[in-house]
Amino acid sequence: MRAQPRVRTGFCQHTDRSISRRSRHWERGNIMQIGSIVRTVHIAVPHGARGIVMRILGDMAMVTWYIGEPGASRQLNTEPFFLEDLIDTGEQVMPAGAKVH
Repeated sequence: MRAQPRVRTGFCQHTDRSISRRSRHWERGNIMQIGSIVRTVHIAVPHGARGIVMRILGDMAMVTWYIGEPGASRQLNTEPFFLEDLIDTGEQVMPAGAKVH
């Protein structure tokens, strides 16, 4: 029995995921920065929750999540997320505990 090579037509796979993340991030025109209010459809975040980007580390961001509107609702938790998983709402605040350097 011979092993057949895997051939996929019409499929492009990046070996370095940071390249594909950067390119998709650029195509959307999403300029995320500290204080950006974001939302996500990620399974780890409750539906309707919004967050504030507290810190950006490479292609990831530390986001503090709130049940509803940040500052007007209960804080949930702070978790790291890939920038590609976040949807920028276009709103911005400067969080008190943000690390700016």
